[in-house]
Amino acid sequence: MKLSIILVLFLSFAAKAQTLSSNILGDWEATCVIEKVDTNKLEACGLCPYEEKGENAISISTITFNFGNKDLTIITSNGTTTVPIEYNEKLEHLVFTNNGITYDFSILYVDVLSKIILKSQNGNIIYLERKNNLRSK
Repeated sequence: MKLSIILVLFLSFAAKAQTLSSNILGDWEATCVIEKVDTNKLEACGLCPYEEKGENAISISTITFNFGNKDLTIITSNGTTTVPIEYNEKLEHLVFTNNGITYDFSILYVDVLSKIILKSQNGNIIYLERKNNLRSK
């Protein structure tokens, strides 16, 4: 009896968990968009490593995102991090936490198979191009 209750609970939980759309799975080259937020201040998403090159210049390194069904691996020049993601299929929306910061992105399609934009609720934008222009997984 206990086993059947546990099995029912597990199956109902698994049915509610949403996996990432197959259009997004795989390796993507990510580029953070720079925003001028004040006369002498530029900003970019905290996921992309950047180096200030003076008052009005920033050099941003591209990074690789590898989307799995339930996680995201972020590969930068500083190392690799894998974080769990929450995905809302109806809203095409994903949420994850990296280095103590929660990122909340809408997924905007430029070309479903090769180019997408992640737009955060606070205005950060990341442009993604599929590596090798093919699905990795």
